[in-house]
Amino acid sequence: MIFVTGGTGLVGSHLLYRLIISGETVSALKRPYGDLSFVRKVFDLHHEGDSRLVDNIQWIEGNILDYFLLLETTRNTDQIYHTAAQVSFHPADRSNMLKTNITGTSNIINAALENNVGKFCHVSSIAAFGKPEEDGPVDEETTRIPGYDYSAYSISKYNSELEVWRGIHEGLNAVIINPSVILGYQPWDKGSSRIFSTVDKGLMFYTKGMTGFVDVKDVVDIMIKLMNSPVQGNRFCISSENLSYRQLLDMIAFYLNRKSPRYCVPEYILKWTANIDKVISVVIRNKSIISPESVRSAGNISTYSNKKIQDLLKWDFIPLQQTISELAGLYRKDLPNLDEPEPNKKSQISKYK
Repeated sequence: MIFVTGGTGLVGSHLLYRLIISGETVSALKRPYGDLSFVRKVFDLHHEGDSRLVDNIQWIEGNILDYFLLLETTRNTDQIYHTAAQVSFHPADRSNMLKTNITGTSNIINAALENNVGKFCHVSSIAAFGKPEEDGPVDEETTRIPGYDYSAYSISKYNSELEVWRGIHEGLNAVIINPSVILGYQPWDKGSSRIFSTVDKGLMFYTKGMTGFVDVKDVVDIMIKLMNSPVQGNRFCISSENLSYRQLLDMIAFYLNRKSPRYCVPEYILKWTANIDKVISVVIRNKSIISPESVRSAGNISTYSNKKIQDLLKWDFIPLQQTISELAGLYRKDLPNLDEPEPNKKSQISKYK
């Protein structure tokens, strides 16, 4: 039996498909009354009619913070994939995110130890990595700088990993993966997919930031590969390519037949906008749209090395241009009123590769 937390999320849903078509017996955690329509859509994307396979999953309704539910659910479990996590850069979400990500991970680790689970895979993030003191790529050995103003999300993922390392020290057979920004099919108003709808509406501005990106299919396939290998007690950066935000937006704009953003927004403008937005949010008693943490993230220039996983698996990552092209095609299918792309625009993106 394999148990998956976060089964209705981006990574969890794509992982469940891979496991089910491999003939595995799988149970998965979802929120009470959680909608399975997205999971069925993911299954159908791989092969029409495969949405029926969702019924082969034993769905467990509950919360990652319910330790006794996890303890009961993971009895006689061979493997656990822990994909559940909250992602936010808003100060209002800080307390709940820290509790969900850290305490939730502690709970599932304790349940795995108590039930002597065979192997455990923790989905962390590159946000848990440190910052290099000099220019150069970030990797698994980059240490965190004391006193650095890390985001609440980064703190939550770093401390979540500490719970996994604690479990490893207590005898748990576990691996940790640290994906960069994951690109994959999900609702167009959520996560990284929101970028497609933003570009579609006409985005004129970009920021100077740069980070790593990876296809969700690479992420789940590497997870399964690691879980079925003798590798244990290790962490791996899972990232395909490093792109500037302008490169990413230009590619998306090309495949959606939209104009590329033209103006780079200076960081001081973003900070000023975030401060104004904060004041407005207090007046109208609503969550701010732009937070100081999201401003820092938009202007941060970081590159990431996948050398460690490449040395181990010789992995052939899906090119990001292929990923973006496929996602744009799915976006166009979901919103068929878009104009057809113009093939002669290819030169507009090739110069950024």
